[in-house]
Amino acid sequence: MSGFNPQAGQAGKQLGMARAQRACNPVWWSFMAMCVTGVARRRELFTTDDLEWVRQTLNGPSTPEKRALGPLMKWAEGQDICEPTDMWLPSSQYACHRRPMRVWRSKIYQRTPTRLLPPSNGVSQ
Repeated sequence: MSGFNPQAGQAGKQLGMARAQRACNPVWWSFMAMCVTGVARRRELFTTDDLEWVRQTLNGPSTPEKRALGPLMKWAEGQDICEPTDMWLPSSQYACHRRPMRVWRSKIYQRTPTRLLPPSNGVSQ
């Protein structure tokens, strides 16, 4: 029997994402939902590093379950806030050790000046 089962792998991924969302701080989730909406309005392309930069800059709530960013981004995609691209960039967060981060494309981008904009993570706008 082969150790490869794409259907079981996808089911496991969905279960893991649901567990991560349930385990996260609900105040963090609400705050980060506002962050993803705000960043998507101000950047055409972004990564979750940009969301974390805003959270830290505003001294927002934290969560012990950092894997909840995956379900958060799936939620944002479902709300038509953004969509995943085929692009990846190395993370700028020290704790992430430059691992690849997906680049997301905003569906609500507005070209307006703002006071709070994360530094560009190398994504050309």
